[in-house]
Amino acid sequence: VTPAAPGAAPISVTKDGINAGNKTITNVAPGVNGTDAVNKNQLDQKIGDNTIKLGGDNSTVTTAQNLSQNGGLQFNIKGANGIETSAAGTDVTVKLDTATKAKIDNAADKNLSNLTPAGTNVIKDTAAWKVKANNNTAETVKGGDEVVFKDGAGVKITQSGKEFTISADTTKISQGTKLSYTANGDAPKQEVTLADGLNFTDGNLTTASVSPNGVVKYDVKTTT
Repeated sequence: VTPAAPGAAPISVTKDGINAGNKTITNVAPGVNGTDAVNKNQLDQKIGDNTIKLGGDNSTVTTAQNLSQNGGLQFNIKGANGIETSAAGTDVTVKLDTATKAKIDNAADKNLSNLTPAGTNVIKDTAAWKVKANNNTAETVKGGDEVVFKDGAGVKITQSGKEFTISADTTKISQGTKLSYTANGDAPKQEVTLADGLNFTDGNLTTASVSPNGVVKYDVKTTT
């Protein structure tokens, strides 16, 4: 078929197909059978009636959205529990939020090798213990502090590794302990250390002698 209008494309129906001459075919009835042609309304409805929904854990799903909805399809990816999301262009970025990242960055290594000075002090304070003598004020001992045990009057302290032995220092005791003595109750009394001991001497008519076990004897001189 050749249109009468000048320049119009011819229309043909041949064994090779239908050529509408680059014109719109109107008033096409909806197709029924599988080999029928369909019109635009029928095609738009078929595609637009399809829906998309997304599924998550525990059988959770989003609300279904029609392909034909105004504004197009949009599913938002929402962050939770330390995760945040952002979208720009064709990309969606999922990352740790600032607070969670800071916790991870500031977390201590298993061997505590990355502790700051302040963190080290916290560990020392946690492991601190107190020490006191008699009724004195207790002193706090932290990690890295040194506790020193010193000899006292008549007390000797020795160390072998982690073991300490506290014993009496007999030399210091004998040198520091004094014995008072007098004759006939006279005053003032004399003093002598246990280390020096007592010295018994001969008298005009007596001879002094000592024996083991603290025995002291005075014998009368028979001759002068």
